[in-house]
Amino acid sequence: MKKYLIITFLIIIYFGINNVSAFNNTVVHPGISSEAINLYLRSGNDGKISSTEIRSILKGAENEDTDPRYLNHFYNPENNQSLLEVFGQAVPTAKEWAFTQKSETGDYSVPTILENYREGNTKRAFEGIGHILHLIQDMGTPAHVRIDPHPPTDPDRFEQLTESNAKYSYIDTGFNNMEVESIFDNFANYTLNNFYSDDTIDNSIKIEEFITKTESDSNLYVYGLKNGHVVCSVLSGRKNNICIFNDYVYRYYWQALYPLSVQYSASAIDWFMREFDRIDQEKEELSFWSKSWAKIASAPSRLIKNTKYVWGDTYLATRDGLGYFISGTGEAGYYTGLALEQGTDKVIKSSIEIVRAGTMGTLSSIGEASFLAGSIMDSGIKKSLDISQELGAEIKEGVETVEEVIEEIPKVVQAEEEKIEEEIDEPKVLGESNIEEAEEKTDTSKTDIYWKPRRTSILFSGGSPIVEEDPPQDLTQISFRIFNPLTGSEIFTSTSTIGVEINQGELENLEYLISEDKIVQDPNWTKISPSEYILSEENAEKKIYLHIRDENSDIVLEKSIILNSVNPIIEFALKPAYYSSSTEASFIFSSNIIPSIFEYSFNEEEYQVSTLDKSISVERVFDEGQNILNIRIEDDFGRVATNSYEWIVDIGEPAFSFTEATSTDDIVSLSWENVGTEEISPLENIILETYLDSELIFEEYFSPEMFRATTTYQDLLSFRLRGKDLAGNVGDWAVIALAQKKKPIIPEAISDFSANSEELGVYEVGLIWSSKENYRIDDRAYYDMRYQAYTDTCTIIDTWDEGSRVASSSMPEVSSSTSYQEIVVEGLNPDTEYCFAIRVFNGETFSNLSNVVYLKTRTLPAKEATIVPIRNDYILIDRLTKDKSPYLIKTKAKVPPGGIVIEPGVVIKFTDFYGNLYAYQTTLLAYGPIIAIGTEEEPIVFTSDKDDEEMGDTNQDGNITSPVAGSWGNIELYTKGSVLNNVHIKYAGRNVKRGFLSIYEDENIITNSIFENITNGIEVFHASSTKPSQITNNTFINCGGSISPQDGSNPIIENNVFK
Repeated sequence: MKKYLIITFLIIIYFGINNVSAFNNTVVHPGISSEAINLYLRSGNDGKISSTEIRSILKGAENEDTDPRYLNHFYNPENNQSLLEVFGQAVPTAKEWAFTQKSETGDYSVPTILENYREGNTKRAFEGIGHILHLIQDMGTPAHVRIDPHPPTDPDRFEQLTESNAKYSYIDTGFNNMEVESIFDNFANYTLNNFYSDDTIDNSIKIEEFITKTESDSNLYVYGLKNGHVVCSVLSGRKNNICIFNDYVYRYYWQALYPLSVQYSASAIDWFMREFDRIDQEKEELSFWSKSWAKIASAPSRLIKNTKYVWGDTYLATRDGLGYFISGTGEAGYYTGLALEQGTDKVIKSSIEIVRAGTMGTLSSIGEASFLAGSIMDSGIKKSLDISQELGAEIKEGVETVEEVIEEIPKVVQAEEEKIEEEIDEPKVLGESNIEEAEEKTDTSKTDIYWKPRRTSILFSGGSPIVEEDPPQDLTQISFRIFNPLTGSEIFTSTSTIGVEINQGELENLEYLISEDKIVQDPNWTKISPSEYILSEENAEKKIYLHIRDENSDIVLEKSIILNSVNPIIEFALKPAYYSSSTEASFIFSSNIIPSIFEYSFNEEEYQVSTLDKSISVERVFDEGQNILNIRIEDDFGRVATNSYEWIVDIGEPAFSFTEATSTDDIVSLSWENVGTEEISPLENIILETYLDSELIFEEYFSPEMFRATTTYQDLLSFRLRGKDLAGNVGDWAVIALAQKKKPIIPEAISDFSANSEELGVYEVGLIWSSKENYRIDDRAYYDMRYQAYTDTCTIIDTWDEGSRVASSSMPEVSSSTSYQEIVVEGLNPDTEYCFAIRVFNGETFSNLSNVVYLKTRTLPAKEATIVPIRNDYILIDRLTKDKSPYLIKTKAKVPPGGIVIEPGVVIKFTDFYGNLYAYQTTLLAYGPIIAIGTEEEPIVFTSDKDDEEMGDTNQDGNITSPVAGSWGNIELYTKGSVLNNVHIKYAGRNVKRGFLSIYEDENIITNSIFENITNGIEVFHASSTKPSQITNNTFINCGGSISPQDGSNPIIENNVFK
């Protein structure tokens, strides 16, 4: 049994590292702690923690998993349960361990941390913060709050995943000011209530919701949710669902718990730093004598604590040293035997020396280790005993040697007991280059030992450490620069790969790390001096940090450089037309950068240099003929952009002369020739004016190839002609030519015009008449029918031009023979008296008017619709709302100067005509801004009252009438500031003299709208060079026109679709 106890003790101490630990203490805990430090420093605390203090925190976070400290890392907040009980006494919970620690591996509890800081031992204080962060982060491991131990034979899959695949993402969500005790409770409760570990997941979990996800193996998985969190993968069994884990679940756990680990750790750092500030303030308030007495009074406690820390540090070094020889359970027998065979003397000596240097705490440490070994065996972890029985003869031989070491311990302790009161300095660490020299200076007769762990070397002699060091190197001598490898500039770079040049003088044995982060997670040090570095992609000012270290110290150097990988562009913002009639030309150039060099050259002359801003203006007089301008810019990074423009100056005017003018029947034939000099720019068109009795009746534009004109007028006609070239030059008028036209045939007037009683409806009437033989001479013949609504007297004969004209598309074709003609006129108002008349145009001239037909449409009860309140033509309200739609406009409505707001979903309908004689089309005139901003789901609609698709049958005629293009007038904007966004305009355009939307001012926006079934298009009359109106992203469906700028206007027209 004694051998078994010693074997178990060795296996637990030297092979049990991380047997029940949480995240990997050398990877995950430092990673989380680094990001927590970054989060704290970014939260207005930049510079409050030095790089040395940061290393101490990370060291503490790593060392908290020292044997057997990791046994105290469990805490179930519901029942205050810890990992196990030994001899009836519970091992402390993680929360209790954070505030009370009795261990020979060192006291890093909260009270001791504050005491160390108060006594000036900042190294131990900041190491202690790292230990506390480690404990807090373990509260984010489900196994540690559900008391689920996980030795190497049964590892926790979640912790394995975090070690190999964890991503330490940037956390910038802030943190709360909390007490350390509250942090433990809050974090542990959150993890306990929402997550499970490998051995605590079972089918009793209440799944509240299920989701599915196709994973990378192309299979579909079902996952169970509780409290909104994924808790497990669900397999469907015969009787019930089975809860299991897979990598997706583990990844979700990490994504949910990692940010909280960082935030709670940052809260703990913040609490300690505030406490340190309070201690510093208290010290400032003490007098000199009070400070001196406090230092003297604390000396004994510092001595005792330093003694324990020495034992803890020595213990760690010893464990690491043995770990160097014994790397795994499978090879334990071979390496243990080899170590005992080749170095038995050193092992014995080092064990005795550790006891001598570690004071009386050594015995209690061995007792603690044996105590824990027994408790672990009692708790069911017997794997170590099984291993020990399989080690073979070599381990048995080693055990006997180790038994002798243990028997010598009381003797050594008794011999060294009197030396306990001496203050023991911390062991010094020697670089590996000093090891052999240190061994030579060691007197083996005094049981001197040299111990070489994996990273450090510790030398003891005669119970006290001997320090042999070379003088430390002065890293502050180092300087470096970063530069653009293309230009050598240390300020600007156009490439993300920059050069690095380090001046380190005679310094050697250095390690380097270059990064854009001042604090680097998972640093990848190299012994090769870097010559280049690749910057992150975004264009900005970059801060570059060069980390350099040797075995004694480190330093961080900082440089800045501006990255801009955008190539320069130079464009023409203003330039003359390709064919220009002016010898003066103006240019404006624009660039996406402010160039360091700008040059331009006209007609291959020498370049002229300018150093103006992003845009410049150049004016100059040029000769007639071909001209060229070349421009180039260079930016601060040495990149060049060029552009050029060619144009032709032509100041010659085209000249024409008539050669012939003849008349036959209805055709006038004209011939002319170009009598001017050779044109530099081509001819654009020919302008022909026709005069009847000195009155201009036609102005026509012909292409240069056309040589015939047709006219229907009689008597004496006169013509004049001139040309215009592409440069804009207009010539003088040619000599007038005369021609005689024959007398036209005048058609008979229609005398049997009458109403068709069978076609009399609420909104339409039928009319009939007879056609005569001379009604049609050629294809230009058509009927012209007009009408008006009247009350007492019909004046259609006297006011023919003011009458409402029946659309030509509705009229029948004129027949060349005697025939019966009929038409149904739609779009009339119910219960209204109308009078109609008709005439015919036979291709040459009109007939006289027909007889007048009087009739009245049928009556239909009017629908109760919202009529826009109007007084003196002006709308009286400033907001149209959806709940009162549809609005009905029955007249010419004006928007007052104060403007009007139309809410999404509003429908505005227009009747056809208004006025006493119903001679005017309804329209909307805006003398103030119209703010009509709809949405895709609720557009604002302007349409006809016949449109039953928009909020029903407003005119209450059932399906008797339906809207057509031109069912109502138009909208006219006479002021700035109107916005029509997500507007739907339908069946407009009765006003043939204007567009369905006429814009007479700038700074109006027409966008994201639909225009449908309209006879004409949009007209823009106002010119603006600074803030023109915008017509963008609109859709035109079945419209008779497009977008027509007039009078030199320059609206922005982009991304419009015509169907």
